[in-house]
Amino acid sequence: MGNVKISFPASFPDMSISMPASFPMDEFRKFGKAAVTFFPRALTTPEALDRQQRRLQSDWAWQAVRDRYRLCSECNDEFKVLCDLEETSQVGELQYEQERCIYTFFMGGLSVFESFAFCLYFLGEALKPADFPLVRTPKELC
Repeated sequence: MGNVKISFPASFPDMSISMPASFPMDEFRKFGKAAVTFFPRALTTPEALDRQQRRLQSDWAWQAVRDRYRLCSECNDEFKVLCDLEETSQVGELQYEQERCIYTFFMGGLSVFESFAFCLYFLGEALKPADFPLVRTPKELC
């Protein structure tokens, strides 16, 4: 299906999964490398521990962008195959599968943007904490 396998150094978050060739992997990786520089590496104080949690949230959201993109690509490929099939003896089964692909594609696509916004929110807090006061009081985020 045109997927490429890309491996990253061990010091970088686990990124060794197959991605569609259309995924902007170079830009994705550059963003991730740039973003981690705004978060602490060592856990030396309670504040650093809290900042490390925020970094983890940002990292996970950033990686979710990649995962949701792959989900959309796989649904796209599956939908194309389903559109070429003829209805079987089970009336409605093909239509169900097509609708499932469409729904998953659009929910995954929406989640790409939601995950990236979540990542940017935590990155914004790392850059300008005063502009993102709710990050420090997670109860208010819920």
